[in-house]
Amino acid sequence: MKKVNVHELARMYAERSPYDISYKDAEADIKLLSKLMTEIVANGDEVRLPEFGIVPAERAGHKVKNPRSGEMMDVPTHRTALLKRYKPMKDALNPPKKKETKKASKKTSAKKSTTKNTTAKKTAAKKTK
Repeated sequence: MKKVNVHELARMYAERSPYDISYKDAEADIKLLSKLMTEIVANGDEVRLPEFGIVPAERAGHKVKNPRSGEMMDVPTHRTALLKRYKPMKDALNPPKKKETKKASKKTSAKKSTTKNTTAKKTAAKKTK
């Protein structure tokens, strides 16, 4: 897995942008966007990016179990930045599997026989000399 840093992201952004944008301007835009998102989350608000995800600002308190003592502990509400991915992002990371069609499933299922089921008659085994 390749890790893309700000410089590589700025280069890719400058190359693919429909506008005539320089590498330095692209890098400045990315840094400004990062700074703005940090400020918004720090103020307790959420950042919603279409087709990407939400960066929530606050996480609700909950109870956890201490693995050493087994004692239940309260984790207070705290502010954090997590990415909750939207469906387009999830599908890009893990493409959905194709569903089996009804025709294919009918072919694989066993056909019912139209003949009557008869039970075999028990016969005594013959002794051989």
